[in-house]
Amino acid sequence: MSLQRMCTEADLKDIGVPMGPRKKLVGYLKDLHEKEAQRKEQEAQRAEEARLQEQLAASTPPQLSLSAPAGPRLVKRNSVFFMRQKHS
Repeated sequence: MSLQRMCTEADLKDIGVPMGPRKKLVGYLKDLHEKEAQRKEQEAQRAEEARLQEQLAASTPPQLSLSAPAGPRLVKRNSVFFMRQKHS
């Protein structure tokens, strides 16, 4: 359980913590709580983004290529077929 939830400014006053240190401690605990809340929110956003990316990847069909494979091709010369390599 968070110290901030367990110990309020009134509690600190009751145990005799002077005003200056009490205000600093309360401010520090408030900042700590806000940073923790931001961290949890960022983690939740990252988890949601990862879930959506996985869902999109699962629902997207694979892409098919219609281009011809690179390799030998037939060339007709004088009614005779020759194999010719494609040069890059």
